[in-house]
Formats: sequence, C-alpha cells, structure tokens
Amino acid sequence: MRPALVHLSTLVAVTLNVAVASCSRARGVRPDLVPTDTNKWIGIAVDDGDEVALLAQQLKVAVPLVEDRTAYLVDRPGLIDRLAALGYKPAVVDRQSVEQRVVRVLRRGTDAELRQVGIELINREATYWVVRGRLNALAALERMGYRLQRVAPGEPRPREVRITAQSHEDVQRIAAFGVDIYTARDTVSGVIVYGGAFDSQIDSLRAGSFNVVRAAARKQ
Repeated sequence: MRPALVHLSTLVAVTLNVAVASCSRARGVRPDLVPTDTNKWIGIAVDDGDEVALLAQQLKVAVPLVEDRTAYLVDRPGLIDRLAALGYKPAVVDRQSVEQRVVRVLRRGTDAELRQVGIELINREATYWVVRGRLNALAALERMGYRLQRVAPGEPRPREVRITAQSHEDVQRIAAFGVDIYTARDTVSGVIVYGGAFDSQIDSLRAGSFNVVRAAARKQ
C-alpha cells in the first residue's frame, strides 16, 4: 500500500511559508488570491516522497508542492521533455487550481458550506475560521459573500490536547492523524497522550472514537 505523502501539519507549514512570507503583518488585510510569481508549474504523478526528492536532485528542479500523489515542479526549458523521457506524463497546470493559501474567513453560519467548495478547515476561532484552500476556491468564497483576511503571525496554532488511548497501537493511530505527540504515559485507565492538534484533526480523532480534551497550554 502506498504511504500518504504529507500530513495536514506539513501542508500547513509549507503553505504558510508562502502565505506569510509574501504578506504584511497587518491583521484584517485581504489576502492576495493570485500566484506568488509567474512561473509555470508542471504536474506529474508520483509514488512517494523519496521519488520526489530523487527527481528534485536529479533534475535540479524546484518542487513547491506535493499533494495527493501529484508533485508540482517549476517549469524550465526542456523539463517536459526530460520528464517524458523518464516515463512521466507531465502536464502544465493552472496554478489557480492547485496553489494554496492559509487564510482567515470571518465566521458566518456553519463551516459546512466551506467544505462544499473544497475549503479545508484548520481551526475554529471565536470570530473567524482558519482555513486552507486553493486560490480558485478561496475566490469562490469571496463571491459567496464571505470576508477573507490574512492570517496573523504564528497562525494557525495547534491546540494543546489530552487524548485517552486504550493501547500503544492506538497511540500509533493517533500519530497517523498527524497529531504532534509530546508524551504518552501508561495509566490504569489506558495510555494518556498529550500533544498538539488542529481542530480538524480533533474532529477526526473524535470521529474515530478517541476521547479528546483540550488541555491547558504548557508554560513557555
């Protein structure tokens, strides 16, 4: 079985490098919903992260995004021919449909409507959601009347959580959800796991029958 290439936390970190580095630190500012540069991207199907790393080294090419077993490479003269010679089926992609941003969406109703247009919820804050979405999906949200803002420095922040597991096999399941595990302690009632998780991961853990409780933030 092919392993998943990336967890949500990894995608968030990669997306934030683009979203935060290219914007001012001011809150409440509308995010730029255009590609960060004019480079063309080439999409190819891949099996795993090792294959991507080998390609990047062999072809000396930048790989800004890997998602859903597709790697997106920055185009340059001759790259498509090189990829075809290696047995790939490269295709120029519309960056609006693949490039992503992490942004705030001011809350209105429930977050179910976000998922209907392909937006991924990360965290629920008091007055806004922190979401990740493709540029064209975020633009569609604006057309639906939602207000988008740039994220603040340090967003999104994982929640401190306490999760009760019945066995160490369950701890491995918890890790598979992308939870950043700080400690795992055996007790008479099971294994108590302390870690960091986004709200979307907490939702998935609870749907998987795990008992998840928000814990007090650790002192820095």
